[in-house]
Amino acid sequence: MSLFINEKEINSFHFVGILGIGMSAIAQYLIKDCKVSGSDRSICDSDDETILKNQGISLFLQDGSGISRQTQALVVSTAIENDNPDIKKANELNIPILHRSEVLAAIVKNHFSISVTGTSGKSSVSAMIFHILDFAGKNPSFIGGANLHSLRKKNLLGNAFRGDGEILVIEADESDGTVVRYFPKISVLLNISRDHKEISEVLSLLKTASSQSDLTIFNKDDKNFTGFCGKSFGFSRDADYFPIRYSLGENSSTFTIENATFVLNFTGEHTIKNALAAFAVCKELEIEDKIIAAAFATYGGIARRFDKYPASKNILVIDDYAHNPEKIAAAISAAKMRKTPIHTVFQPHGFGPLKFMFDDLKATFQNSINKDDKLYLLPTFYAGGTADKSVDSDKLADELGDKNRFVFVENRQKLTEILKTCVKENETVLICGARDNSLAVFAKELSQMLSV
Repeated sequence: MSLFINEKEINSFHFVGILGIGMSAIAQYLIKDCKVSGSDRSICDSDDETILKNQGISLFLQDGSGISRQTQALVVSTAIENDNPDIKKANELNIPILHRSEVLAAIVKNHFSISVTGTSGKSSVSAMIFHILDFAGKNPSFIGGANLHSLRKKNLLGNAFRGDGEILVIEADESDGTVVRYFPKISVLLNISRDHKEISEVLSLLKTASSQSDLTIFNKDDKNFTGFCGKSFGFSRDADYFPIRYSLGENSSTFTIENATFVLNFTGEHTIKNALAAFAVCKELEIEDKIIAAAFATYGGIARRFDKYPASKNILVIDDYAHNPEKIAAAISAAKMRKTPIHTVFQPHGFGPLKFMFDDLKATFQNSINKDDKLYLLPTFYAGGTADKSVDSDKLADELGDKNRFVFVENRQKLTEILKTCVKENETVLICGARDNSLAVFAKELSQMLSV
């Protein structure tokens, strides 16, 4: 299957920054029918690279060497800057340069597509929908923004799957505005909060996305969606799909809709809200309650979303992708189900986002970190490129005050030494931060060190 983009047939793609979660997902989807290669400045013979190579994807250093006259399109993301060597080589050879969203939009046209978007929960909800449809025997395809543990066990990267059925589930990004490129059958609108853009700007984008969909399924609890048409989910009794009751445990969530009860092996009100969104989609697709319930019971989650690493003395290290105020508050709230003091670690995922969300993050930590808890702020993750570094996490620590609860730590080595001294029996360490996959490695290693 070739893709038709801008009235041209393309079956050879080179992805710049292919190890990025969104780029690798599209690349894996295409490899069944197209020639696919990619480059990344992080090439280092990692496990992820091996998985991509085993699927037939060729990997190169980001120096232009992976591009030839046989390459029909260069694919970039918003993060790729114009002075990139691959872009220079493509321009020399007059190879078309496409944004990843243009490629994804072409794929969406070929399927009965379900688009999941919103500021928080996209990865979890799209993964839940895919898992239920797969469990129901619909053989769906998936292009997501995080790695499903169940797909990882199949020696796949986890963020993409090419099924034989007509349904495709995608995670659509509102942060770079590309959500308006898609024309899916169903759009799922989860929520709106300040993350990369102001609320008014995101609302405008999602109104356009809704207008381009055959059916919109939206969060009734989010007042930003007042006036939207379609089907709704939420805790509100005015929603089309709402729980008549629900409960949260330390390691599970339970909710009941009409006469059917559903149990997931994850806690937190946000988990139930995500599940309600997935439930609404699958009910609109006429999946039976008993199948949805059985699928929820077997849902294994996605990487870096409340992944647990137990240590000795009932100490638990949790790794979570939370990086904006809403997600961080949800992760801390879920961690509090253990009813123990929490040592929260936060590494901002970029200087721009930290500056944009500074006051909101400050308010979140002031409200969420209890007197018996602590917050440790690591320096901001820097992935390269142009960035205004005038605001870092040390400034956030200073403005939070109370040096006993809010601590800036210069590096992970020093943080490990502090935690080995401070974390006591039965306590919890919650690590939050996006983009930097080494945080997952750090969480696992920390749990081992706390077991010594």
